[in-house]
Amino acid sequence: MEFSVKAIKGQLKKVKIKGVLGSLGFAVLLWLFVSLNDSYITWVQIPLVVDLPANRALERAPEQMLLFEVRGTGWQLFSLLFFNTTARCYLNLNKVVFNNDVYNVTKDELIKSADLMKNIEIKNVRPESIQIFTGQISSKKVPVIPDIEIIPGEGFTVVGKLKIEPDSVLIKGNSRIVENIRYWNTEKMLVKGKIKSFSISVGLKDTLRNIIDFSPNYVNILANIQQSAQKSFKDVEIKVLGKQLPSNYVIQPQRITVILTGGIEEISKLSINDVSAYINYNEVISDSVGIFKPEIKIPDNVKLLNIEPSLVRIFKQTK
Repeated sequence: MEFSVKAIKGQLKKVKIKGVLGSLGFAVLLWLFVSLNDSYITWVQIPLVVDLPANRALERAPEQMLLFEVRGTGWQLFSLLFFNTTARCYLNLNKVVFNNDVYNVTKDELIKSADLMKNIEIKNVRPESIQIFTGQISSKKVPVIPDIEIIPGEGFTVVGKLKIEPDSVLIKGNSRIVENIRYWNTEKMLVKGKIKSFSISVGLKDTLRNIIDFSPNYVNILANIQQSAQKSFKDVEIKVLGKQLPSNYVIQPQRITVILTGGIEEISKLSINDVSAYINYNEVISDSVGIFKPEIKIPDNVKLLNIEPSLVRIFKQTK
């Protein structure tokens, strides 16, 4: 009998707690419902979208976001702040006749251009006015410059220059900006550990967002990876460019060893005829020290590793 009484008391206690929590939850919901039906004033941030005539382009990006002071019910403002993804200030300048390159947008124009929810009252905007800087539109093609670093696997090397497909990009925008652009970079990328040739898609940098449009947005980078190799070319004759040295000038030594490195396929194709060493005549005549480092000319797809000796002497021979 004692056990039954305790059990009943425990059940009653649980019922009371649930009742209190239920009442509290109902009260909170009722308070929220009443509060959200009241009217409030707040500031909201919405993006600015500028629509220009087909023959005009922005010279500099205007404010990306504007602050609007708005009045509405709690429900409306809650929805605007947390659920509305279409709110914007759409500034339609398609029919504007531009007498100069600067268009001043007034406070009234900004408020009228705000596309918010129905029954939301707009009271103010910051900034209260903006300037739109425009100009004539033009386009041209510029070469793509890859910003990519390749670190091959141990014992392998990158052979020759990277191949880019396509190797140019069409840019379009304000003519004053377009005419000063000479090339377009890719996004920065690091590729490590490759032991065979590969192709990779890389995006182009969008450093002038909303100012310059470009196409395509991506290019393919092709890299030739080969096992690295070295090859020495002995008895490479040192030649003088520009003019023949007087007969009493002596070059010591007259021949050097050139050591090249590169992909095994490229290195295996080379002969001594692909390697040349030279010194400029004018440098010899104007020099008073008589010690020179020969310039080495080699194919583009291999690299100079060393020359032996690295320096040569040129002097007048006296009788």
